[in-house]
Amino acid sequence: MNGVGSSGQDEWTLVTRAQDGDLEAFGALVDHYSPKLFRFAMRLLFNRADAEDAVQDAALQAWRKLPDLEDPDAFSAWIYRITRNRCSEIQRVAARRATDPWDPTEMPEASDHRPNPQSQVETGEALAELEQLIQGLSDDLRACWVLAELEEMTYQEIAEIVGTTRSTVRGRIARARAQLAKGMAEWQ
Repeated sequence: MNGVGSSGQDEWTLVTRAQDGDLEAFGALVDHYSPKLFRFAMRLLFNRADAEDAVQDAALQAWRKLPDLEDPDAFSAWIYRITRNRCSEIQRVAARRATDPWDPTEMPEASDHRPNPQSQVETGEALAELEQLIQGLSDDLRACWVLAELEEMTYQEIAEIVGTTRSTVRGRIARARAQLAKGMAEWQ
């Protein structure tokens, strides 16, 4: 991945420099990956504060464990895996507290350019239903689906992130798509 750092350094160079303790190089990596990791965490947690915490915790953990990363080319999958694991920890804690993971303040702002009120209501209802269906997927299915559909990663990249095989990823994505399609059938 060329041009990751502000100085145009490639990812491999930034990772190796960061492994040697270069905070500026690590900062460039964090700046590059944070928006992607935040989107990923939001789709797993459905809560802005929790997603921000997960990404921040993942970055801190990555900094601590970066010297142990054997292959600098594996940084992308490695940082996503750390983020996914942190999201799973946050979900386990939330489940023990039995709190509602939906935060109404997390809903996106409505656009000022609405086609018509009826269409807007229907679209909003369909999106809310889709969000509930995504949240209802098992953690493994949801992580694979989000990485494939929203982050546009390959099966191989997803397999490295979730720690499984490409065929398992393919199966999880197929099951997630089938569950979502079945749940959204009335909206088609």
